[in-house]
Amino acid sequence: MAANSFLKFFRPFEALCGILLFSCGVNLFIAPINLYNGGLLGLCQLIRSSLLMFTDLSFGSLDIAGILYYIFNVPLFILAFLGVGRHFCLRTLICVSVTTICLSVIPLPAESLLPDDTLGSCLFGGIMCGIGLGLALHAGGSLGGTDIIGIYLIKKKPNFSVGRLNMAINFCIYVMCFFLFDITTALYSIVFSVISSLTIDLVHTQNINMEVLIISKNHASEITQALTNALGRGVTRWQSVGGYTNDQEEVLYSVMSKYEVAHMQRIVAHIDPHAFVVVKGKARVYGNFMKKL
Repeated sequence: MAANSFLKFFRPFEALCGILLFSCGVNLFIAPINLYNGGLLGLCQLIRSSLLMFTDLSFGSLDIAGILYYIFNVPLFILAFLGVGRHFCLRTLICVSVTTICLSVIPLPAESLLPDDTLGSCLFGGIMCGIGLGLALHAGGSLGGTDIIGIYLIKKKPNFSVGRLNMAINFCIYVMCFFLFDITTALYSIVFSVISSLTIDLVHTQNINMEVLIISKNHASEITQALTNALGRGVTRWQSVGGYTNDQEEVLYSVMSKYEVAHMQRIVAHIDPHAFVVVKGKARVYGNFMKKL
Protein backbone atom coordinates (compact mmCIF):
# COMPACT_ATOMS: atom_id res chain seq x y z
CA MET A 1 0.00 0.00 0.00
CA ALA A 2 2.82 2.40 0.85
CA ALA A 3 4.48 1.67 -2.50
CA ASN A 4 1.22 2.35 -4.37
CA SER A 5 0.75 5.64 -2.51
CA PHE A 6 4.31 6.66 -3.37
CA LEU A 7 3.76 5.87 -7.06
CA LYS A 8 0.54 7.91 -7.13
CA PHE A 9 2.52 10.91 -5.88
CA PHE A 10 5.71 10.28 -7.84
CA ARG A 11 4.29 9.64 -11.30
CA PRO A 12 2.66 13.11 -11.76
CA PHE A 13 5.90 14.69 -10.49
CA GLU A 14 7.90 12.54 -12.95
CA ALA A 15 5.60 13.55 -15.82
CA LEU A 16 5.91 17.25 -14.87
CA CYS A 17 9.72 17.04 -14.80
CA GLY A 18 9.67 15.32 -18.18
CA ILE A 19 7.44 17.99 -19.73
CA LEU A 20 9.65 20.80 -18.36
CA LEU A 21 12.79 19.11 -19.71
CA PHE A 22 11.19 18.55 -23.10
CA SER A 23 9.98 22.17 -23.33
CA CYS A 24 13.41 23.52 -22.36
CA GLY A 25 15.08 21.34 -24.97
CA VAL A 26 12.76 22.65 -27.68
CA ASN A 27 12.78 26.35 -26.73
CA LEU A 28 16.42 26.73 -25.68
CA PHE A 29 18.19 24.56 -28.24
CA ILE A 30 15.96 23.68 -31.20
CA ALA A 31 13.60 26.58 -31.92
CA PRO A 32 16.33 29.32 -31.83
CA ILE A 33 18.25 27.62 -34.66
CA ASN A 34 15.03 27.00 -36.63
CA LEU A 35 14.97 23.23 -36.43
CA TYR A 36 11.76 21.24 -36.25
CA ASN A 37 10.28 18.42 -34.23
CA GLY A 38 8.49 15.50 -35.79
CA GLY A 39 4.81 14.77 -35.23
CA LEU A 40 2.06 17.27 -34.61
CA LEU A 41 4.33 19.72 -32.78
CA GLY A 42 6.63 19.85 -35.81
CA LEU A 43 3.65 20.70 -38.01
CA CYS A 44 2.68 23.49 -35.60
CA GLN A 45 6.24 24.84 -35.70
CA LEU A 46 6.11 24.88 -39.50
CA ILE A 47 2.83 26.81 -39.42
CA ARG A 48 4.34 29.30 -36.95
CA SER A 49 7.39 29.82 -39.15
CA SER A 50 5.23 30.19 -42.25
CA LEU A 51 3.13 32.88 -40.54
CA LEU A 52 6.28 34.80 -39.62
CA MET A 53 7.74 34.40 -43.13
CA PHE A 54 4.71 35.23 -45.24
CA THR A 55 2.77 37.67 -43.04
CA ASP A 56 3.54 40.76 -40.99
CA LEU A 57 2.61 39.03 -37.73
CA SER A 58 5.04 39.29 -34.83
CA PHE A 59 4.78 37.31 -31.60
CA GLY A 60 7.85 38.63 -29.78
CA SER A 61 9.39 36.03 -27.47
CA LEU A 62 6.10 34.08 -27.37
CA ASP A 63 6.22 30.82 -29.32
CA ILE A 64 2.69 30.29 -30.65
CA ALA A 65 3.59 26.74 -31.74
CA GLY A 66 2.52 25.57 -28.27
CA ILE A 67 -0.86 27.30 -28.59
CA LEU A 68 -1.40 25.87 -32.07
CA TYR A 69 -0.45 22.45 -30.69
CA TYR A 70 -3.18 22.69 -28.06
CA ILE A 71 -5.79 23.80 -30.59
CA PHE A 72 -4.98 20.91 -32.95
CA ASN A 73 -5.18 18.47 -30.04
CA VAL A 74 -8.78 19.39 -29.18
CA PRO A 75 -10.38 17.03 -31.75
CA LEU A 76 -7.87 14.39 -30.68
CA PHE A 77 -9.06 14.75 -27.05
CA ILE A 78 -12.55 13.88 -28.29
CA LEU A 79 -11.13 10.88 -30.17
CA ALA A 80 -9.31 9.73 -27.02
CA PHE A 81 -12.43 10.12 -24.88
CA LEU A 82 -14.65 8.18 -27.27
CA GLY A 83 -12.19 5.60 -28.56
CA VAL A 84 -9.61 4.98 -25.83
CA GLY A 85 -11.02 5.85 -22.40
CA ARG A 86 -11.70 8.66 -19.97
CA HIS A 87 -8.62 8.13 -17.81
CA PHE A 88 -6.28 8.23 -20.80
CA CYS A 89 -8.10 11.31 -22.12
CA LEU A 90 -7.79 13.09 -18.75
CA ARG A 91 -4.05 12.30 -18.42
CA THR A 92 -3.45 13.48 -21.97
CA LEU A 93 -5.46 16.68 -21.44
CA ILE A 94 -3.41 17.55 -18.35
CA CYS A 95 -0.06 16.75 -20.02
CA VAL A 96 -0.88 18.68 -23.21
CA SER A 97 -2.12 21.66 -21.17
CA VAL A 98 1.09 21.77 -19.12
CA THR A 99 3.19 21.31 -22.27
CA THR A 100 1.38 24.20 -23.97
CA ILE A 101 1.97 26.47 -20.98
CA CYS A 102 5.66 25.55 -20.78
CA LEU A 103 6.28 25.98 -24.52
CA SER A 104 4.52 29.36 -24.43
CA VAL A 105 6.03 30.69 -21.19
CA ILE A 106 9.66 29.59 -21.56
CA PRO A 107 11.09 32.51 -23.60
CA LEU A 108 12.81 31.89 -26.90
CA PRO A 109 16.36 33.28 -26.72
CA ALA A 110 17.71 35.25 -29.67
CA GLU A 111 20.10 32.39 -30.36
CA SER A 112 20.69 28.87 -29.11
CA LEU A 113 22.73 28.29 -25.98
CA LEU A 114 25.30 26.85 -28.41
CA PRO A 115 25.06 29.47 -31.16
CA ASP A 116 28.09 28.35 -33.16
CA ASP A 117 27.48 24.62 -32.87
CA THR A 118 24.37 23.42 -34.70
CA LEU A 119 25.28 19.76 -34.27
CA GLY A 120 25.84 20.31 -30.53
CA SER A 121 22.41 21.96 -30.30
CA CYS A 122 20.89 18.94 -32.05
CA LEU A 123 22.68 16.63 -29.63
CA PHE A 124 21.80 18.38 -26.38
CA GLY A 125 18.32 19.37 -27.55
CA GLY A 126 17.62 15.82 -28.72
CA ILE A 127 18.86 14.29 -25.46
CA MET A 128 16.81 16.72 -23.34
CA CYS A 129 13.67 16.22 -25.41
CA GLY A 130 14.14 12.44 -25.49
CA ILE A 131 14.64 12.17 -21.74
CA GLY A 132 11.67 14.48 -21.15
CA LEU A 133 9.32 12.52 -23.40
CA GLY A 134 10.62 9.24 -21.98
CA LEU A 135 9.92 10.36 -18.41
CA ALA A 136 6.42 11.54 -19.33
CA LEU A 137 5.64 8.24 -21.06
CA HIS A 138 7.23 6.25 -18.22
CA ALA A 139 4.88 8.04 -15.82
CA GLY A 140 1.86 6.96 -17.88
CA GLY A 141 1.33 10.35 -19.50
CA SER A 142 0.91 11.30 -23.12
CA LEU A 143 1.84 14.54 -24.86
CA GLY A 144 -0.97 14.12 -27.35
CA GLY A 145 -0.62 14.41 -31.11
CA THR A 146 0.33 11.16 -32.84
CA ASP A 147 0.34 9.35 -29.46
CA ILE A 148 -3.46 9.64 -29.36
CA ILE A 149 -3.88 8.51 -32.96
CA GLY A 150 -1.49 5.61 -32.41
CA ILE A 151 -3.19 4.34 -29.24
CA TYR A 152 -6.63 4.68 -30.88
CA LEU A 153 -5.52 2.65 -33.90
CA ILE A 154 -3.88 0.03 -31.66
CA LYS A 155 -7.27 -0.42 -29.95
CA LYS A 156 -8.89 -0.99 -33.35
CA LYS A 157 -6.04 -2.97 -34.94
CA PRO A 158 -3.80 -4.72 -32.38
CA ASN A 159 -0.98 -5.23 -34.89
CA PHE A 160 -0.89 -1.60 -35.98
CA SER A 161 2.59 -0.02 -35.86
CA VAL A 162 2.78 3.39 -34.17
CA GLY A 163 6.39 3.65 -35.30
CA ARG A 164 5.41 3.46 -38.96
CA LEU A 165 2.76 6.14 -38.47
CA ASN A 166 5.33 8.46 -36.86
CA MET A 167 7.83 7.76 -39.62
CA ALA A 168 5.28 8.63 -42.32
CA ILE A 169 4.27 11.88 -40.60
CA ASN A 170 7.89 12.88 -39.92
CA PHE A 171 8.84 12.16 -43.53
CA CYS A 172 6.15 14.58 -44.72
CA ILE A 173 7.27 17.25 -42.23
CA TYR A 174 10.93 17.08 -43.22
CA VAL A 175 10.09 17.13 -46.93
CA MET A 176 8.15 20.34 -46.20
CA CYS A 177 11.21 21.68 -44.33
CA PHE A 178 13.31 21.02 -47.43
CA PHE A 179 10.95 22.89 -49.76
CA LEU A 180 10.13 25.76 -47.38
CA PHE A 181 13.69 26.34 -46.14
CA ASP A 182 16.73 24.37 -47.28
CA ILE A 183 18.32 20.95 -47.11
CA THR A 184 20.46 21.95 -44.10
CA THR A 185 17.37 22.65 -41.99
CA ALA A 186 15.78 19.37 -43.07
CA LEU A 187 18.89 17.26 -42.39
CA TYR A 188 19.69 18.78 -38.99
CA SER A 189 16.02 18.38 -38.00
CA ILE A 190 16.28 14.70 -38.91
CA VAL A 191 19.46 14.39 -36.81
CA PHE A 192 17.65 15.97 -33.85
CA SER A 193 14.64 13.68 -34.33
CA VAL A 194 16.82 10.53 -34.46
CA ILE A 195 18.75 11.50 -31.30
CA SER A 196 15.49 12.27 -29.51
CA SER A 197 13.92 8.94 -30.57
CA LEU A 198 16.95 6.90 -29.50
CA THR A 199 16.97 8.64 -26.11
CA ILE A 200 13.25 7.97 -25.63
CA ASP A 201 13.90 4.25 -26.19
CA LEU A 202 16.62 4.27 -23.52
CA VAL A 203 14.33 5.93 -20.95
CA HIS A 204 10.94 4.55 -21.86
CA THR A 205 10.81 0.75 -21.84
CA GLN A 206 7.03 0.38 -21.86
CA ASN A 207 6.69 -1.29 -25.26
CA ILE A 208 9.80 -3.47 -25.26
CA ASN A 209 8.20 -6.88 -24.83
CA MET A 210 9.82 -9.56 -22.69
CA GLU A 211 9.12 -13.30 -22.39
CA VAL A 212 8.83 -14.51 -18.80
CA LEU A 213 9.04 -18.10 -17.54
CA ILE A 214 8.31 -18.79 -13.87
CA ILE A 215 8.77 -22.26 -12.36
CA SER A 216 7.01 -22.71 -9.02
CA LYS A 217 6.30 -25.85 -7.02
CA ASN A 218 3.37 -24.89 -4.79
CA HIS A 219 2.35 -21.31 -5.60
CA ALA A 220 1.51 -21.27 -9.31
CA SER A 221 -2.15 -20.36 -8.78
CA GLU A 222 -1.33 -17.48 -6.41
CA ILE A 223 1.31 -16.08 -8.77
CA THR A 224 -1.04 -16.36 -11.75
CA GLN A 225 -3.80 -14.50 -9.92
CA ALA A 226 -1.44 -11.81 -8.65
CA LEU A 227 0.10 -11.14 -12.09
CA THR A 228 -3.30 -11.01 -13.73
CA ASN A 229 -4.67 -8.59 -11.14
CA ALA A 230 -1.59 -6.35 -10.84
CA LEU A 231 -0.41 -6.21 -14.47
CA GLY A 232 -3.45 -7.25 -16.50
CA ARG A 233 -1.36 -9.87 -18.29
CA GLY A 234 -2.51 -13.35 -19.25
CA VAL A 235 -0.55 -16.35 -17.96
CA THR A 236 -0.25 -19.81 -19.56
CA ARG A 237 0.52 -22.75 -17.26
CA TRP A 238 1.70 -26.32 -17.78
CA GLN A 239 2.90 -29.18 -15.62
CA SER A 240 6.59 -30.04 -15.48
CA VAL A 241 8.96 -32.41 -13.70
CA GLY A 242 12.29 -31.34 -12.20
CA GLY A 243 15.14 -33.06 -14.06
CA TYR A 244 17.26 -33.41 -10.91
CA THR A 245 14.65 -33.73 -8.15
CA ASN A 246 11.80 -35.37 -10.12
CA ASP A 247 9.46 -33.04 -8.22
CA GLN A 248 6.16 -32.01 -9.78
CA GLU A 249 6.24 -28.31 -10.64
CA GLU A 250 4.34 -25.84 -12.79
CA VAL A 251 5.72 -23.54 -15.47
CA LEU A 252 4.06 -20.16 -15.95
CA TYR A 253 4.57 -18.30 -19.22
CA SER A 254 3.70 -14.68 -19.95
CA VAL A 255 4.74 -11.74 -22.14
CA MET A 256 4.94 -8.27 -20.63
CA SER A 257 6.67 -4.96 -21.17
CA LYS A 258 10.20 -4.46 -19.88
CA TYR A 259 8.80 -1.79 -17.57
CA GLU A 260 6.55 -4.39 -15.90
CA VAL A 261 9.31 -6.95 -15.28
CA ALA A 262 10.51 -5.36 -12.02
CA HIS A 263 6.94 -5.35 -10.68
CA MET A 264 6.58 -9.01 -11.68
CA GLN A 265 9.80 -9.91 -9.86
CA ARG A 266 8.59 -8.28 -6.64
CA ILE A 267 5.28 -10.15 -6.85
CA VAL A 268 6.94 -13.53 -7.43
CA ALA A 269 9.57 -12.98 -4.71
CA HIS A 270 6.84 -12.09 -2.21
CA ILE A 271 4.67 -15.14 -2.99
CA ASP A 272 7.36 -17.76 -3.66
CA PRO A 273 10.97 -16.78 -2.81
CA HIS A 274 12.14 -20.15 -4.17
CA ALA A 275 10.57 -19.71 -7.64
CA PHE A 276 12.87 -19.94 -10.67
CA VAL A 277 12.37 -16.99 -13.05
CA VAL A 278 13.71 -16.60 -16.59
CA VAL A 279 13.32 -13.33 -18.52
CA LYS A 280 14.07 -13.35 -22.25
CA GLY A 281 14.51 -10.03 -24.04
CA LYS A 282 12.75 -8.29 -26.91
CA ALA A 283 10.00 -10.72 -27.87
CA ARG A 284 8.10 -10.01 -31.09
CA VAL A 285 4.40 -10.55 -30.41
CA TYR A 286 1.54 -10.91 -32.90
CA GLY A 287 -2.16 -11.44 -32.36
CA ASN A 288 -4.14 -10.82 -29.20
CA PHE A 289 -1.66 -8.89 -27.06
CA MET A 290 -2.38 -5.64 -25.24
CA LYS A 291 0.10 -2.88 -26.06
CA LYS A 292 0.41 -0.15 -23.46
CA LEU A 293 1.49 3.45 -23.78
